[in-house]
Amino acid sequence: MKQKLRELKAVRVVYCDLSGITRCRLVPSGRYEHVAQHGLGLVASGIGMPAWGDVPPADSPHQVTGEWRLVPDPDTFITLPWYSYHGHVMANLVAPPGTNWRCCPRQALQNAVTALKERFGLELKIGFETEFVLLDPKKRLQGSEHLPAAADDHTYCYASAVDKFAAILDDMVGNLRRMQLEVYQCHAEAAPGQFEIATAPFSPLQAADKVLLTKAAISAVARQHDLMATFLPKYFPDKAGNGLQFHFSLWQGENEVMSGSSRETLSASASSFVAGILRHLPALVCFTAPSTNSYRRIAPGCWSGAFRCWGNNNREAPLRVVFPPGPGEGGPHCEYKCSDGSSNPYVALAAVITAGMMGMEEKASLPPPVNVDPARMTEEERRQAQADALPTTLGDALHQLDEDQSFRDGFESVVGSDLVKTFLACRHADWNFFSAVDASKEVELLYPKF
Repeated sequence: MKQKLRELKAVRVVYCDLSGITRCRLVPSGRYEHVAQHGLGLVASGIGMPAWGDVPPADSPHQVTGEWRLVPDPDTFITLPWYSYHGHVMANLVAPPGTNWRCCPRQALQNAVTALKERFGLELKIGFETEFVLLDPKKRLQGSEHLPAAADDHTYCYASAVDKFAAILDDMVGNLRRMQLEVYQCHAEAAPGQFEIATAPFSPLQAADKVLLTKAAISAVARQHDLMATFLPKYFPDKAGNGLQFHFSLWQGENEVMSGSSRETLSASASSFVAGILRHLPALVCFTAPSTNSYRRIAPGCWSGAFRCWGNNNREAPLRVVFPPGPGEGGPHCEYKCSDGSSNPYVALAAVITAGMMGMEEKASLPPPVNVDPARMTEEERRQAQADALPTTLGDALHQLDEDQSFRDGFESVVGSDLVKTFLACRHADWNFFSAVDASKEVELLYPKF
């Protein structure tokens, strides 16, 4: 480590706050070993600012007094491939002695992972699909004085978009590979300037760490090419939005345990796990789609899952179970689609794991799959399929959480009430603030942050 630090100018000590904004402290390399041992001070409210501004909500447990220690996790230390003078390390928030604060997102996810292992002997593997829009800051979006235009006007899987942006995409993929992130595939998405990069699965904590690195690499490479990248869920009002979907599978040691006894069936454990997520999905989305902008994306026809249902390879279902097309291609896995780049990935995954565990504890059963576009079903057909509409605003999602006290209690038992209260104070502050501004102003304020 000493030799590595001598080659660096500074180390970025990174954390993701409860509004999904990645933040860091820059530590000169000569001081890093002291920081690695003792941490850095962070004001107590620093983890819980709303997305609209750096002011703690009035009802947040954490205000202007008190502080955390940002303590680097040495297992996450890397040298940034796009700027080799800087190191990068993820940090845990450690509470000061004598307090019972539990507000570290990374620790919250680790608590959920530990609970799944201890209660059921199971582990998860999770792989993310990161969607983003490339913007040209030298041009203005039509009809806007402030918003940059898309760098291109392509459509889904448009081959010429890969030609046009080949050097940028190669740089992004190359940087990810140098950080030990295997890229499965990359393609143009449906909105102007939009792309998706899908990466290999990892354990939940590693997956959350690495999706933040993925976003950092994408943003850095875009800047090097005089562009910007935004992960905002809905940049264009009438085009496809950006998701941060993730695929998960259950494992027991080296054995995948998603498969049922026959083709295209799930095991009892996997079925109950997915059923728990489905049962609590209306309340769950405020943790996985936590911004006001998120609900402009979660709409019928937007490939994001607007109705509570699951389906076999149904891309309009928020829970898409993917069965392998043939032998030798692995077992089934499930895609969770109601997640986006405004989320804190640690909190989002912890919430999903909690809902899944509740389903397993209750031995919940899945209803029949919905294998058509639920938006094209009649209201009666959706009622019979139990495919009710998901929340259409952040306010609706917060109300659904209030209605689902069992999920909130279960989540707080896993991650601690302190984190949940601080998170919800930020969401209520965002809902109150953005309810008073129009959609274009919301995008203007949020797109640089996500």
